[in-house]
Amino acid sequence: MTAIPNESRAQPAYDDHEARLTKVEQAVTDLQCDNALLRQQMESGFAAVQTQFALTEERLRSEFRDGLHALEQRMNAKIEAESKRLESMFSAQLQGAVQILIARMDQQDTRMDQQDGRMEQQDARMDRQDARLERLEAKIDRLDAKIDQLTKWLIGAQVTTMAFVIGIAVQLFLR
Repeated sequence: MTAIPNESRAQPAYDDHEARLTKVEQAVTDLQCDNALLRQQMESGFAAVQTQFALTEERLRSEFRDGLHALEQRMNAKIEAESKRLESMFSAQLQGAVQILIARMDQQDTRMDQQDGRMEQQDARMDRQDARLERLEAKIDRLDAKIDQLTKWLIGAQVTTMAFVIGIAVQLFLR
């Protein structure tokens, strides 16, 4: 029998399947190796990302603490300066009121010395001076109360500001 030129030689079915099976096994082994390498790269990548996150978080926490401390110092300095300014302003007002009181009392004394002959008028004027003195003392007491109230308000404002800053810090920290 002569071979037909276009036909290829017949191969046994066993040899063909064995070669294909070997190729498939080799491909599976290669894929498993590739998969293991990819897993290792992925795990090392995740570890690097986690390390970077930890470093970034620590840096941000440090910057936030520094910023918060600087803000607290600036707020304390501003509150202290405002407190001193208000204290000096109220002190100047109080001194002005006392000087006015002294000037008025001097005027009253001069008038009383001039009107020695009229005892009833002196008594009336002295009563008026006493009333004015009481009003001025009441005014001084009110100014003292205002100073005390302002001091309490400044302390409250400082505490509120600190609570506000801490609240912002907590919100930023919890994000």
